[in-house]
Amino acid sequence: MARLFYFFCFLIFSQILLAQSPDFTVSSDNDLFCNPSSVSFTSTVSGSPVGYIWTFGNGAISNSKNPVVTYTSAGTFNVTLLVIYARNTSQVTKLITIHQAVTATIGLDRNFICTPGDINFTSSSSLASPSYEWSFGDGSAIQTTTNGNISHRFINMGAHDITMKVVSENGCSVTKTTSVTMAPITVSGSVSVASGCVPATTVLAASASIPNNSTVAGYEWDFNDGTPNTTTIGNAISHTYANTGSYRPNVKIITSEGCETILPYNPLAFGIPPTNHVASAQKDVICGSESAVFFANATNANGYFWDYGDGSTQYVTVNQVTNKYSTLGVKTITVTPDFNKCQGTPVTFDIEVVGVIAAFSYNNTCIGQNKFSFTNTSQGNLSTILWNFGDSSLGLNTRDVVHNFPTSGAFQTSLFVEDSISGCSDTYSATMFTAVPKLINKDTSICRLSKSTFKIENNLASSGTRYTWHVAGEVIGPLSDETLSLEVPKMGSFNNFVIIDRGVQYCNDTIYLGHPYVVR
Repeated sequence: MARLFYFFCFLIFSQILLAQSPDFTVSSDNDLFCNPSSVSFTSTVSGSPVGYIWTFGNGAISNSKNPVVTYTSAGTFNVTLLVIYARNTSQVTKLITIHQAVTATIGLDRNFICTPGDINFTSSSSLASPSYEWSFGDGSAIQTTTNGNISHRFINMGAHDITMKVVSENGCSVTKTTSVTMAPITVSGSVSVASGCVPATTVLAASASIPNNSTVAGYEWDFNDGTPNTTTIGNAISHTYANTGSYRPNVKIITSEGCETILPYNPLAFGIPPTNHVASAQKDVICGSESAVFFANATNANGYFWDYGDGSTQYVTVNQVTNKYSTLGVKTITVTPDFNKCQGTPVTFDIEVVGVIAAFSYNNTCIGQNKFSFTNTSQGNLSTILWNFGDSSLGLNTRDVVHNFPTSGAFQTSLFVEDSISGCSDTYSATMFTAVPKLINKDTSICRLSKSTFKIENNLASSGTRYTWHVAGEVIGPLSDETLSLEVPKMGSFNNFVIIDRGVQYCNDTIYLGHPYVVR
């Protein structure tokens, strides 16, 4: 009877142990187990465990049910799971292998070409039997090789991103990138002497942007003067132009790959000194209101450089010029002819500017916006002075005047002066603007963040007028627009105004909004 009891106890205990068998599964990134690798352990334990003890073979331990462990070195590791039950423990051990990490390098013999051509790529890796996958970024198919050397022909202009992937037998990989550009070579050039007298010696130079590991095979120079082309290894050459004329030289640059490009230089022009030069003024004496008329002519001249004796100069390709003088007195004029900037003998002569030159300055007096002060700054003997204000008022003949214009409008104001001795007269005019500006806004009460528009009506403005807005608790500007729209940011009651800055000849205005403005 006792034996039968122990037999049944043994059977029951055996069934309990069978119901408490531990196990686990293992997975990693892409299930490749490449170093470094984050490995997930998932327990598949039967029964009702009360605890877990994991050892991972790399010195790490865990009490989690489903831990994640990072392996930072390659190798084979014993992973043991000890499962703790209420009355006993059970464990299971498995081997996992972390595969060696893959390292690789990528290189190429050049990264820039100027014409369709082959580029050689090299790569090395830490694998004994690697597999290389090449993508050349030009729409061609991916190529796979078992060694690190490959050549690819590029036929399309542009930048191409190159990707090389090395894959091990275990599926572990590493990717390296580089780039290749195919573009025409660029060339710039310079000329030391572009014009002057023959014989003229000039130095032509060229600078080329070419691919790495490439060279310029030669520079072929065409001087465009009938002399034979010259080929050099150097990028500069000296050449003498013996005959007058205009020339358009160029240089052809050829690289070791056979790329060619032609750089045309700006036109060169060389001449001889003009002869038989004569020059004069239409009149030796002119009134200050007149423009002086000058003539010059020289054999072979195609240009004339004028110095008008008043600090101004001018280069022209015609025989007649004019100049308006701003001061009275004797002026010494010098004109130099040239043929393709080869100068001839200058001619110098005088003229006299007599009589009067009319001028005035003005400013808004700020006492009234329509009241202006005029200061007569005319030159000469002012025998007669006459002001006309363009507003139907009577003219005045005093030297300086103060005048009240209508409150709104544009008025052409002129000053006529005359010298009774010379009989010369002159007139100077300027437009005066007057206005009574008004700041308007249809809103008296508005919700915060609503859009509100302020505008100045009946405004006196010019291109230089600026506005500084003091509205809705904000200061905005100075701006050039006489209308302002904004989303009102603050609540409160505001005294809105705008300051108008019209520059030095007019007074500033401060214009207020004529009704309450509340933001709620």
